[in-house]
Amino acid sequence: MKARRPVILVVGMHRSGTSAVTRLINLLGAELPGTLVPGGLGNELGHWETAEIVDLHDQMLWSAGVNVNALFAIRPEWFHSSEAEGFVQAVAELMTGPRPAAPMTVIKDPRMALFIPIWLRALDRVGQDARFVLPFRHPLEVANSLRRRQLQHFPDSVWPLGRGTALWLRYVLTAERETRKRRRTFVSFDAVLADWRTEAHRMAAQLGLAWPRLEAGGAEINAFLHRDRKHEVAASGSPLPPHLSRLLQSLERCVRRPDAEARVFDTALEQMEHASALFMDYVQELEFRIATVPSLVTEFPDFPPPPSLGPPHAVQSGPTAPSPGDRPLLARLWPRGT
Repeated sequence: MKARRPVILVVGMHRSGTSAVTRLINLLGAELPGTLVPGGLGNELGHWETAEIVDLHDQMLWSAGVNVNALFAIRPEWFHSSEAEGFVQAVAELMTGPRPAAPMTVIKDPRMALFIPIWLRALDRVGQDARFVLPFRHPLEVANSLRRRQLQHFPDSVWPLGRGTALWLRYVLTAERETRKRRRTFVSFDAVLADWRTEAHRMAAQLGLAWPRLEAGGAEINAFLHRDRKHEVAASGSPLPPHLSRLLQSLERCVRRPDAEARVFDTALEQMEHASALFMDYVQELEFRIATVPSLVTEFPDFPPPPSLGPPHAVQSGPTAPSPGDRPLLARLWPRGT
C-alpha cells in the first residue's frame, strides 16, 4: 500500500506564533505550496501563508456567514451543506498540483482552525495524511498583540482586551476539538524561541515524522528565531481569569501528552456555547450598531447584520462568490497570524 504524503497543518489563534512555527517547519524541510502572502505590519519577516488558501478561507467565511474575528461558532449544519462540499473539492484540487520535491508539506492560516473538517475530508479524498501542529501563547499576550495591531490599522477602533481573550478561547477550543484523536502536537511559542531544537525533536516524535533538514537548516533557523521579534510579554503575576488560567495550564500539559486534557477542554467549550446561546443576538446587534457610527472605524462592518436588523448577506459560492476586492475592508485587511 502506497504511503500517504504527510501534510502538516498549523492551526492556532492569530498572534500565537503560527508564522514562526510554520517557518521553522519549512526550514526543517517541509514544502510551502503556492504563492506566499508577503510580509506586512506586525509580520515583517513573512506570514508563510499560501495566498490561494487564504483567499479560499475568506470565501468559506463569507459562505458560512461569519467573520474571521467572530466570537461565535460556525453553524454545524453549514459543514454538511452543498457550499461546504464545494469547498472540500476546491481544497482537494489545490492539494493535487505538481508534487513538490520535499517529502512533506506545511500549510498555515489561522482561520484554518475554523475549517478543519473541510480539510480532513479534502485530504482524505486525495490520499494525503493530515498531521496537526497547534501553537499556543499566553492569552493576554495574544490579546495585547491583537489590540496593538488593530489600533495601528485603525486608531479609532473599538477593541477591548476581552475581545482578544474571547477570540483566543474560540480558536483554541475549536482547534483542539477538531484535531482530537489525530496525529498532533502542541507547541508553546515561548518554548520555540527558547530552544527550537528540543521542540523540533519532540514535535517530530509526536507527529511520527523525521525532519529532512534538522541539521542543515540550523544556521538559518537560528537567524530567524530570536526573542526581539516578540513584542508582547505577559508580566510575571499578571492576573488571568481562572477559566483562562486553567486552559493555559492544560495546553502546557498537552505539550507532553497531546490528548491528556479532553475533559477540561470539553467543559470549557460547553460553557462557551452556553454563553453564546445567551448573548449572541445581543452582541451581534450591538457590534452592528456600533459600526454605523461614522467616527468609529472598526472591523464590525464585516459581520452579517443581526436578524433584527435584516437578513444576513446571501450565501454565495462558485463563480458568483465575491472576489477579494468586493469583500468588506477588514476581510481583506485583517492581518495574518504570527
